[in-house]
Amino acid sequence: MVTLNLASTHPINPTPSTQRVLTISELWRGLVLKCHKPQLFVAEMSDCKVLETHENGLKRIVTFKEGMGPPAGKAEEEIRYFEPLKVCLLFWTSTPPLQVPVAIDRAAERYLVETLTHRRLRIHIYGAYTQAEFHMPLTSTRIVNIISPGPKHDSDPSDLYLTFTFEWHFPDLEAGSKQAEEKRRQMQELGTKTVGHTIDVLREMAERGEL
Repeated sequence: MVTLNLASTHPINPTPSTQRVLTISELWRGLVLKCHKPQLFVAEMSDCKVLETHENGLKRIVTFKEGMGPPAGKAEEEIRYFEPLKVCLLFWTSTPPLQVPVAIDRAAERYLVETLTHRRLRIHIYGAYTQAEFHMPLTSTRIVNIISPGPKHDSDPSDLYLTFTFEWHFPDLEAGSKQAEEKRRQMQELGTKTVGHTIDVLREMAERGEL
Protein backbone atom coordinates (compact mmCIF):
# COMPACT_ATOMS: atom_id res chain seq x y z
CA MET A 1 0.00 0.00 0.00
CA VAL A 2 1.37 3.39 -1.04
CA THR A 3 -0.09 6.80 -0.20
CA LEU A 4 1.18 9.74 -2.24
CA ASN A 5 0.82 13.23 -0.76
CA LEU A 6 1.80 15.71 -3.46
CA ALA A 7 1.30 19.39 -4.23
CA SER A 8 1.95 21.91 -6.97
CA THR A 9 1.78 25.73 -6.86
CA HIS A 10 1.71 28.16 -9.79
CA PRO A 11 1.55 31.97 -9.90
CA ILE A 12 -1.80 32.99 -11.36
CA ASN A 13 -0.65 36.35 -12.73
CA PRO A 14 3.09 36.00 -13.34
CA THR A 15 5.08 39.17 -13.96
CA PRO A 16 6.19 40.54 -16.29
CA SER A 17 3.40 39.34 -18.54
CA THR A 18 1.04 40.67 -21.18
CA GLN A 19 -1.64 38.14 -20.23
CA ARG A 20 -4.98 39.23 -18.87
CA VAL A 21 -4.91 39.59 -15.09
CA LEU A 22 -7.33 37.36 -13.17
CA THR A 23 -9.00 38.81 -10.06
CA ILE A 24 -9.88 36.95 -6.87
CA SER A 25 -13.60 37.29 -7.71
CA GLU A 26 -13.12 35.73 -11.15
CA LEU A 27 -11.04 32.95 -9.65
CA TRP A 28 -13.70 32.21 -7.04
CA ARG A 29 -16.43 31.99 -9.68
CA GLY A 30 -14.18 29.80 -11.80
CA LEU A 31 -13.48 27.48 -8.88
CA VAL A 32 -17.22 27.02 -8.25
CA LEU A 33 -17.74 26.38 -11.97
CA LYS A 34 -14.98 23.75 -11.84
CA CYS A 35 -16.91 21.99 -9.09
CA HIS A 36 -20.05 21.86 -11.24
CA LYS A 37 -18.47 21.29 -14.65
CA PRO A 38 -15.04 19.68 -14.16
CA GLN A 39 -14.98 18.41 -17.75
CA LEU A 40 -14.24 21.99 -18.84
CA PHE A 41 -10.99 21.87 -16.87
CA VAL A 42 -9.89 18.22 -16.75
CA ALA A 43 -9.20 16.60 -20.12
CA GLU A 44 -9.67 13.08 -18.73
CA MET A 45 -13.31 13.81 -17.77
CA SER A 46 -16.19 13.71 -20.26
CA ASP A 47 -19.29 14.44 -18.16
CA CYS A 48 -20.52 15.38 -14.70
CA LYS A 49 -23.89 14.86 -13.02
CA VAL A 50 -24.59 16.88 -9.88
CA LEU A 51 -26.59 14.73 -7.46
CA GLU A 52 -27.24 17.31 -4.77
CA THR A 53 -26.09 20.75 -3.72
CA HIS A 54 -25.88 22.60 -0.42
CA GLU A 55 -24.65 25.97 0.76
CA ASN A 56 -20.99 24.97 0.92
CA GLY A 57 -20.64 22.28 -1.70
CA LEU A 58 -22.18 19.45 -3.66
CA LYS A 59 -22.11 15.76 -4.47
CA ARG A 60 -21.47 14.66 -8.06
CA ILE A 61 -20.73 11.69 -10.30
CA VAL A 62 -17.94 12.24 -12.81
CA THR A 63 -17.61 10.19 -15.99
CA PHE A 64 -14.12 9.66 -17.40
CA LYS A 65 -13.10 9.14 -20.99
CA GLU A 66 -12.47 5.57 -22.08
CA GLY A 67 -9.32 4.12 -20.55
CA MET A 68 -8.99 6.92 -17.97
CA GLY A 69 -10.01 7.28 -14.35
CA PRO A 70 -11.10 4.39 -12.10
CA PRO A 71 -11.89 0.93 -13.53
CA ALA A 72 -15.65 1.62 -13.59
CA GLY A 73 -15.10 4.81 -15.58
CA LYS A 74 -17.08 6.83 -13.03
CA ALA A 75 -16.39 8.31 -9.60
CA GLU A 76 -18.68 9.78 -6.98
CA GLU A 77 -17.21 12.84 -5.32
CA GLU A 78 -18.14 14.95 -2.33
CA ILE A 79 -17.07 18.58 -2.59
CA ARG A 80 -16.87 21.37 -0.05
CA TYR A 81 -15.92 24.88 -1.06
CA PHE A 82 -15.19 27.95 0.99
CA GLU A 83 -15.84 31.40 -0.41
CA PRO A 84 -13.07 33.98 -0.05
CA LEU A 85 -11.96 34.40 3.54
CA LYS A 86 -9.52 36.96 4.80
CA VAL A 87 -6.48 36.04 6.84
CA CYS A 88 -6.04 38.10 9.95
CA LEU A 89 -3.06 38.58 12.25
CA LEU A 90 -3.89 39.44 15.85
CA PHE A 91 -1.13 41.24 17.76
CA TRP A 92 -1.34 41.20 21.55
CA THR A 93 0.46 44.12 23.21
CA SER A 94 2.97 41.93 24.93
CA THR A 95 6.76 41.80 24.82
CA PRO A 96 7.58 40.34 22.39
CA PRO A 97 4.28 40.78 20.52
CA LEU A 98 2.22 37.62 20.23
CA GLN A 99 0.95 36.97 16.70
CA VAL A 100 -1.98 34.65 16.01
CA PRO A 101 -3.12 34.02 12.40
CA VAL A 102 -6.88 33.57 12.08
CA ALA A 103 -9.01 32.86 8.98
CA ILE A 104 -12.10 35.05 9.13
CA ASP A 105 -15.17 35.88 7.07
CA ARG A 106 -16.73 39.32 6.67
CA ALA A 107 -18.86 39.07 9.81
CA ALA A 108 -15.85 38.06 11.91
CA GLU A 109 -13.85 40.93 10.44
CA ARG A 110 -16.48 43.44 11.54
CA TYR A 111 -16.53 41.93 15.03
CA LEU A 112 -12.77 42.15 15.35
CA VAL A 113 -12.58 45.71 14.14
CA GLU A 114 -15.49 46.92 16.28
CA THR A 115 -14.68 45.17 19.56
CA LEU A 116 -11.23 43.70 19.92
CA THR A 117 -9.31 46.85 19.00
CA HIS A 118 -10.28 48.20 22.42
CA ARG A 119 -8.84 45.20 24.28
CA ARG A 120 -5.07 45.58 24.06
CA LEU A 121 -5.16 44.09 20.58
CA ARG A 122 -3.98 45.30 17.21
CA ILE A 123 -5.30 43.81 13.97
CA HIS A 124 -3.76 43.48 10.54
CA ILE A 125 -5.89 41.94 7.78
CA TYR A 126 -3.54 41.10 4.97
CA GLY A 127 -5.13 39.07 2.24
CA ALA A 128 -7.70 36.57 1.10
CA TYR A 129 -7.85 32.94 0.18
CA THR A 130 -10.44 30.49 -1.02
CA GLN A 131 -10.44 26.77 -1.55
CA ALA A 132 -12.40 23.74 -2.72
CA GLU A 133 -11.96 20.23 -1.34
CA PHE A 134 -12.70 17.13 -3.44
CA HIS A 135 -13.15 13.74 -1.78
CA MET A 136 -13.75 10.40 -3.50
CA PRO A 137 -15.09 8.03 -0.79
CA LEU A 138 -14.55 4.87 -2.85
CA THR A 139 -10.78 5.37 -3.17
CA SER A 140 -10.21 7.83 -0.28
CA THR A 141 -8.65 10.22 -2.79
CA ARG A 142 -8.62 13.80 -1.52
CA ILE A 143 -7.74 16.86 -3.61
CA VAL A 144 -7.72 20.48 -2.45
CA ASN A 145 -7.62 23.55 -4.72
CA ILE A 146 -6.40 26.69 -2.91
CA ILE A 147 -6.22 30.28 -4.15
CA SER A 148 -3.94 32.29 -1.87
CA PRO A 149 -2.30 35.75 -1.76
CA GLY A 150 1.39 36.20 -2.45
CA PRO A 151 3.83 38.28 -0.36
CA LYS A 152 3.13 41.46 -2.39
CA HIS A 153 -0.66 41.12 -2.33
CA ASP A 154 -1.16 44.16 -0.06
CA SER A 155 0.28 46.49 -2.69
CA ASP A 156 -0.53 44.34 -5.72
CA PRO A 157 -3.91 42.51 -5.58
CA SER A 158 -2.93 40.49 -8.66
CA ASP A 159 -0.23 38.67 -6.64
CA LEU A 160 -2.13 35.39 -6.35
CA TYR A 161 -1.20 31.71 -6.39
CA LEU A 162 -3.06 28.50 -7.18
CA THR A 163 -2.10 25.37 -5.25
CA PHE A 164 -3.44 21.85 -5.73
CA THR A 165 -2.75 19.26 -3.04
CA PHE A 166 -3.30 15.56 -3.74
CA GLU A 167 -3.73 12.51 -1.52
CA TRP A 168 -3.73 9.37 -3.66
CA HIS A 169 -3.84 5.76 -2.43
CA PHE A 170 -2.44 2.81 -4.39
CA PRO A 171 -3.12 -0.48 -2.57
CA ASP A 172 -1.33 -2.59 -5.20
CA LEU A 173 2.00 -0.77 -4.91
CA GLU A 174 4.79 -1.58 -2.46
CA ALA A 175 6.41 1.29 -0.58
CA GLY A 176 10.00 1.94 -1.73
CA SER A 177 9.62 -0.04 -4.96
CA LYS A 178 10.61 1.24 -8.39
CA GLN A 179 6.95 1.08 -9.39
CA ALA A 180 6.02 3.33 -6.48
CA GLU A 181 8.70 5.88 -7.38
CA GLU A 182 7.59 5.86 -11.00
CA LYS A 183 3.99 6.37 -9.93
CA ARG A 184 5.06 9.30 -7.76
CA ARG A 185 6.84 10.87 -10.72
CA GLN A 186 3.82 10.36 -12.98
CA MET A 187 1.35 11.77 -10.50
CA GLN A 188 3.53 14.79 -9.68
CA GLU A 189 3.83 15.52 -13.39
CA LEU A 190 0.06 15.16 -13.79
CA GLY A 191 -0.61 17.45 -10.81
CA THR A 192 1.72 20.16 -12.07
CA LYS A 193 0.17 19.99 -15.54
CA THR A 194 -3.34 20.19 -14.10
CA VAL A 195 -2.65 23.38 -12.12
CA GLY A 196 -1.21 25.16 -15.16
CA HIS A 197 -4.05 23.97 -17.40
CA THR A 198 -6.66 25.17 -14.89
CA ILE A 199 -5.17 28.67 -14.87
CA ASP A 200 -5.08 28.72 -18.69
CA VAL A 201 -8.76 27.70 -18.90
CA LEU A 202 -9.79 30.32 -16.33
CA ARG A 203 -7.93 33.04 -18.21
CA GLU A 204 -9.53 32.04 -21.51
CA MET A 205 -12.97 32.12 -19.87
CA ALA A 206 -12.29 35.54 -18.35
CA GLU A 207 -11.21 36.89 -21.73
CA ARG A 208 -14.52 35.68 -23.19
CA GLY A 209 -16.47 37.27 -20.33
CA GLU A 210 -17.60 33.91 -18.94
CA LEU A 211 -16.52 34.42 -15.33
